[in-house]
Order: sequence, then structure tokens, then C-alpha cells
Amino acid sequence: MKKVKTVKTVKKKSKKTSKHLPVINPFIAMGVLAAITMVTFSPSLSNDFVNWDDPSYILNNARIQNFSLKNLIMMFNPFPQSYLVSNYHPLTELSLALDHMVYGVKPFGFHLTNMIIHTINTILVYLLVTKLLKGFQIAAIITALFFAIHPMHVESVVWASERKDVLHVFFYLLAMLQYLRYLDSGQLKKYLWYTLAFFVCSLLSKAQAVTLPIVLLLMDYFYKRENRKSYVLEKAPFLMLFLAFMLSLAFGLLAIWAQKSTQADSLVSISLAQRPFTGSMSLVIYLQKLFVPTGLCALHPYAFKPGEAMPTYFYGAIFVLLGYLFLLYKTFVDNKRVLFFGLAFFLITILPVLQFLTIGEAQWAERYSYLPYIGLFLVIGYYADLVFQKGTTEQISEEDLPSGNMDKFKIPVMAFLAVGLLGSVILSWNRIPYWENSPKLWEDVLDKYPGEKLAYVNLSHFYSEVKEWDKSQSYAEEGLKFAPNHYKLLVNKAFCMMKKKQHKQAVEVLLDAVERDGEHYEIHFNLGICYDNLKDYDKALASYKKTLEYEPNHIQAFLQRGVIYSNQKNDQQAAIKDFERVIEYAPTHKDALMNMAVALYKTAQTDKAIATIDKAVKVAPNDAKAWYISALANAQKKNYQKAISDGNRAKTLGQTGLDASLQQWKQALK
Repeated sequence: MKKVKTVKTVKKKSKKTSKHLPVINPFIAMGVLAAITMVTFSPSLSNDFVNWDDPSYILNNARIQNFSLKNLIMMFNPFPQSYLVSNYHPLTELSLALDHMVYGVKPFGFHLTNMIIHTINTILVYLLVTKLLKGFQIAAIITALFFAIHPMHVESVVWASERKDVLHVFFYLLAMLQYLRYLDSGQLKKYLWYTLAFFVCSLLSKAQAVTLPIVLLLMDYFYKRENRKSYVLEKAPFLMLFLAFMLSLAFGLLAIWAQKSTQADSLVSISLAQRPFTGSMSLVIYLQKLFVPTGLCALHPYAFKPGEAMPTYFYGAIFVLLGYLFLLYKTFVDNKRVLFFGLAFFLITILPVLQFLTIGEAQWAERYSYLPYIGLFLVIGYYADLVFQKGTTEQISEEDLPSGNMDKFKIPVMAFLAVGLLGSVILSWNRIPYWENSPKLWEDVLDKYPGEKLAYVNLSHFYSEVKEWDKSQSYAEEGLKFAPNHYKLLVNKAFCMMKKKQHKQAVEVLLDAVERDGEHYEIHFNLGICYDNLKDYDKALASYKKTLEYEPNHIQAFLQRGVIYSNQKNDQQAAIKDFERVIEYAPTHKDALMNMAVALYKTAQTDKAIATIDKAVKVAPNDAKAWYISALANAQKKNYQKAISDGNRAKTLGQTGLDASLQQWKQALK
């Protein structure tokens, strides 16, 4: 009997539609996100500056304190004689200059700006995910919330000098949003130009923005743009990706060159054979800290020192990297586009700071997670949204959607999110006070990494700034037990001796520093100060010259050398040249203006002397010496009435030894 073939009816797979959670008004959502962000980081507004980059970027940065066109040009010069803290980020420096114009050197204003930018970034993350995952508002809220309050992001927000992090991400996110507008508009070309403009701004804020062109290609993949050759070539007429990749290369090389300008890349000696494992270990740590953000610290040094064997567990880390790459491949092949996008975004943006290329002395840094974690938060938010809504949209393909009943996951997912979000707030609140001041920051480093030399250096610096010389010297000497060749600890020890008038002993310490690691301007500058106080002016001049070889813009070395030329060597022309260099860099430098006026007075350049001292008087109207110099210069000009007036003002302010001169000028006036 002939068998009748049974035809199995196959039901067409239907789109999953389900009850969505009530849609939240986007403005209310953004308002709540902003409020949570600002409340979480509000304790940082009472924090002080810390002596880790803040002095270089803000407190002692003449370019932001004397804001002018010339200093603006210096900020944007890509090839200066030396870089600001080994980095090129002119827009970041400009933003700090604007803060200085408004707040002076009050830390509150700088912390407030950081917090505001971070709050705006949180809203931008919400908008980005909303546009990327159309209809997945819960995913956008979860992504933005974790971005806002995750403890790993505390460092980027509450450290005043880390303005470059929040600022470059601000422009980075704006560039991504403009590119989405380009994709959604039917490829309206003007949005490509907006993307490029924000990309350049991001690069000028921090060189880590070099990853954006790759992320744009990732977004093309996410949008299922079919003709890959076309969507690369279409940008060529507008120089979009061409310029972007060229700028990426240029800024990437520039960042490395900037680091080399102060030998930052030689702080840690990691062999080429070890670097695949150190880089993989960094990746493991960033993935771990996403879920368990404990043990946070300002500095995370390598687990082994140069010359020591690398710990065995570093070798196992490479399997995590390989596993991550396999997961990327699998999600790509299976067309799990959201999962692939989030995982790839994280890897692309974290790759430049993984320790495959060792720069600096840290194995990893919390601030480096600020942008990359968005990709992982997006994955968490998306799958949580699916559990809550079981929804789909036109933008997300069915291959991305898990099958089966997901109701059973609702309670565990809600518990996970509740613990994660509440834990993040608590840990962030607990972490912020460690950035309150320098002692808290560096004592915390020593608690977690005993013997860390940078902590001893900065604690010693801090106590020298508050004139606790014995305490400062004790931290320097304690640090030298762990790092006997560290020049900064030797300089700190010598500096404390100098302040205690022990200049001969300080010279011995500094000469020892020269023998150990003498290619640092701080050693030679302090030697110059010591020799100056010991009245060995020839050696002092030689030390200042050496200082300027290593740091060509050291204005204090120019000033000190100029004073010796003027007062001890009677070489007024050489003195004037040095004072001019100081004034060129800092036009309102009181001491330079006063000494310049004296040198001009001594060479009978009376008009120039009067013009210069007038500037000094405007800068320091209550400085008795400035009025005294003004009186002398005007007397030389035979303007005795002004000389008498200025002399009396100097006398009122405390200048002594003027009676004979005043009497002489009064007689001359008669």
C-alpha cells in the first residue's frame, strides 16, 4: 500500500509582541537621571584639589591663569617644546581656563563643572541608547543609570584634572548621536560633517577618542547597511572617514610622542613576551570590576616589579581574551547584533589602554572604563528590558530575541538590578571622600599597596606645602627605603633640608640624586637654590642652566638666574633677557616685573623702568618694594614729586631706609 506522506504544518514564526511597561515621558526620565547623578556626586563639591596633576593642570598652570591669545595659541600648538603632563588636549585646557576665569583657584567650581558634564553625558547615553534601540526605553534608562553611578566612574568625575575624560566623552557621544541622525535621515550628508566636527573636538580633549571611526563602522553594521564598500566609500567625497582615520593615526602617534617627551612610557619595563599577558590581565580586571567594583584606588601598580617573574595567574588571563574574542565571533555569526555591538564597543574603546603597549606605571586605571563600560551596560540594559517587556521592534532582528517564556527571570533580574544600582550608589558615595584631599587619597593607596613610591612622593609633597617639614622629610625617607633611586623622593628630602636651612646637607642629597638619576630638572633647580643660598653663584648659574636644558620653560629658573646676573654679576643685559622670558610667559609675574624694573633702572633705561614698575604696582598695589622701586625710577627721571609720593607710599607700607632719599628729593624739588 502506498504510504501517504503526512505534511507537517509549520506555523509561521510571529513577531513577539507583548505588553510593554508604561512608557515614561522622556523628559521626566532625563530629569530623574540628572537628579540621581547630581545627588550621587554632590559630596565631591566639598572636595579640595589633590596633588596629583591638579597642580600642573590648574594651580601652577600659567596658561590658564593668564588667559590670553598667546597662551591660547600655546595650548593648541601640537608640537610644543614640552607637553602638559605628557598629554596634548587643548580643549580640556581651555575648559579649565574658563573655569579659572569664573572661580579662580577655588576647587568647588572645577568639581561642579565636572559633575555637570558627567550629568549631561548621562543624558546623552540615555538618548544614544534610545535612538539605537528604538522602543527600548527601559534599556536606555538602565544603561544611563549604571553609567551615571558606577563606582568605577568616580575617579573620572571627582578628580578635577580628569576633565579630559568627561569632556572627550561628551563630544564622543555627540558625534555618535549625529551619526545616528545621518543614518536615520536617509544619509543626509550634513550630519557626517557634524560627526566629524565633534570627533575633532573629542580628539582635542583626549587622544583616547581615536577609536571613534571604528565605532562608526560598528554602527553601520548594527544598522544592517548591506553594501559595505558603499558605506565606506560614500564618506570619501566629504573626507569623513578618510580624515577621521588620518586624525586617529596622527593623534595616536602624537599621544605616544607626548608620553615619550617626559619618558612616561619607560616607567615600567615590561618585556615584549609579557605584554600579551599584561594586556589580557587588564581586560580581566575591567570585566571583573564591572560586577565587583571593590578595592578601588587612585593607583593600581603592576603586581610584579621590573626584574621579577610575572605571576603565574597572568598566563591564564590570555584565555579570557581568547574567550571574549570567540564570543564576539559567535555573536557575529549568529547575528546577535545588540550583544555583538555592546561587546565590540567595549573592546574597541578599551583596547588603547590595555597594557599591550605599556605606558605609565599602572596596570589599570578606573578612569579608563568611563567610555568603554557603556557597551557592557547597554547589553545588561537590553536583556533586562527583554525580560520586562518581552518586546521587539523594527530595529532589532528576531535573531537577537531569546525564545521561551521569560517571566520566570523577572524577579532574579529585578533583584540583580536593584542590588547593582543600590550597591553602585553606596560604593560611589563611599569612594568620593577618598578624593577629598591629598592625605586621604595617598594614605588609601598605601593601605592597599604598601610601599608604593608615588604615594610617598605625594604625601611628602603635601606636607611640604603646608610647611610641616619634619613630616614631609619622614615620608620621603620612608619612601626611599622602598625606592632608593627615586629622584623625586631625594628632591623632597633635600627640599625639606633646605627649608630647615641645612643647605650643605641638601647639596649632598641632590648630588647623590644626580648620580642615581640626574636627567630631571627638579634636581638641578634645587641645586641652584642651594648654591645660591651658599653664595656659590657660579655653581648656581650652572645649575639653573642645566635646569633649563631639561625644562626650557621653567620660569622660576629664568627668574633666579636673572637675579644673580643683576645683583651679583652686574650683567644687566643678561638679567633683562631672563626677566623678559618670564614676563613673556606670565605677563603679570610680580617678581619678574620688579626685578626687570631694577635692571632697567641700573642701565639708566628710565622710561622702560617706569613703565615696567607701573605694571608691577597694578599687580601688587600693597607691595612696599614695588613703590620704592617706582620712587627710585621717577627720581632718576627727575620727576621728584612722583618720587616723593611713591616713596611715602612705600614707607607707609613698611619700607625702611627711605628718609635720606626723601629728604634729598624734597631738596631737589625746591
